[in-house]
Amino acid sequence: MNRNLFKEKQTKLPWQQWWMGYAVVLSIIFVIVISQFSRMNLFNKEVGTRGYLKAKYFEVTIKGAVQFPGTYVLPKGADMARLLQRARPHPEADVKSLCDGSKLRDGQVVNVRKKAMITVYLQGAVANPGALRLSKGAKMGDLRKKALLLEDADISSLQGKRKLKDGEVVAVRAFSSKFS
Repeated sequence: MNRNLFKEKQTKLPWQQWWMGYAVVLSIIFVIVISQFSRMNLFNKEVGTRGYLKAKYFEVTIKGAVQFPGTYVLPKGADMARLLQRARPHPEADVKSLCDGSKLRDGQVVNVRKKAMITVYLQGAVANPGALRLSKGAKMGDLRKKALLLEDADISSLQGKRKLKDGEVVAVRAFSSKFS
């Protein structure tokens, strides 16, 4: 008998088949590693999941003198100005103390207070005589911006740095016509 018949024939694989085999083995290892990492939560979560929101965004609650109170989801690093832009403070809201440029924190609750207001009563050469609400600490000169003055109003009577008092009556003089 011929010994060559029982001897297995050894074939040599071409290099392309070896590379293909390596690629298949490496792909399987890669899939196993990725699945293990995803179970350990090492990657960012999908958009819309709570884990994703915690990684990129945070929640802040605003209440008080705003048009839209509630909880807002803001991107990390957002400041008070961005929150106030969304919540829209009322005109009487005291936002000066809040806008100091500080960053917001996750879970923070912001309470927007109303300004202390006074009521001043206008009469004389004004288009809107009666009560006018102003913030506490308003000065006589502030009335020129707030009151609707008539054409013949004497604005020199509204100049001054004197603070107005709650319940004060302010008479706006009119120029007297010399040619009547």
